[in-house]
Amino acid sequence: MAMYAADYDEVLPFAFGASPVGRWLWNDPHPVPHDWRPSDESLYSAFASMWANSVLPYLDLNRSSKTPTVYDWLRCPSVRAKRVAGVDYSAARRRPAYASYTYNGLLHQYPVGLVDNPATVPLVWEGLGRQAAFGFARSNPVLRCEFNEQIPCRYTSCSSQTPLRGVMFIPESSLWIHPKGVAFAFVDGHAEWRRLGLVVGGATNPSYDPFTNSNTRGVPSDYWQDSCGYALLFRPRTQ
Repeated sequence: MAMYAADYDEVLPFAFGASPVGRWLWNDPHPVPHDWRPSDESLYSAFASMWANSVLPYLDLNRSSKTPTVYDWLRCPSVRAKRVAGVDYSAARRRPAYASYTYNGLLHQYPVGLVDNPATVPLVWEGLGRQAAFGFARSNPVLRCEFNEQIPCRYTSCSSQTPLRGVMFIPESSLWIHPKGVAFAFVDGHAEWRRLGLVVGGATNPSYDPFTNSNTRGVPSDYWQDSCGYALLFRPRTQ
């Protein structure tokens, strides 16, 4: 991510691509590799611009003999891949891969230098829980960038005049991966494990845990958010 930003004037990758008619695909999982589905040929360039595909050349620089393919850097071995119902895998042009890590989509096209506190803003994390979609990658949370050329698809701090909204996709599987938490990598480059679902005084800590609560299996049901729907922990700026 840092190498990508260095090559693009310190601007972070796209969280999602845009269709040929200009519709941002913020709500759509993106194929990895970008061109494995023949039915999506008109969207190949959109899928290629999404973070999980656009950072592949930089991951390739760090390949080791223990990593059979570059796509292995996109996923944790503790996470299982599940085939998506209705997807025709038999017609694949290339072998599908998948990403169990998710990108902080509030950083979509966002300049690194504008992040208030790089040590506390997540860049990549295990935002899908123990199960990922085979052949796809996603950003989580994301900006809800609707079709409107007059509004740039870039995070702005929440106010009554803020035109964009955000959303967090709630995982359907447990977030207790290692063993009762997940790994986060932050904008400043450091990584850490966080215990999720730990309730203190009746609620989780919104400056530590993205989710307000979890069940006894570690599956969350809601997230901490501001009035714009931005996930609190992931906002690059608050003012």
